[in-house]
Amino acid sequence: MTEHTNQLHSEFPEVGKSIIENELRKTKGDFPQARETVESISKSIIQTDQILNEDDKLYQLQDCSSSE
Repeated sequence: MTEHTNQLHSEFPEVGKSIIENELRKTKGDFPQARETVESISKSIIQTDQILNEDDKLYQLQDCSSSE
């Protein structure tokens, strides 16, 4: 299972190894099914990061405009 964990973590580095290990356990070692779930989690993390980065930019713009 460690080999599968490392492989998935190298493909989806934003997903923690413990999450990957849990998915492999839940699927009883079914690598394709676990990979599908980990990929979905990865997409969610990336999307959330993008939203948070946009929010940070918006707050920075608001701070700049309010200080003038």
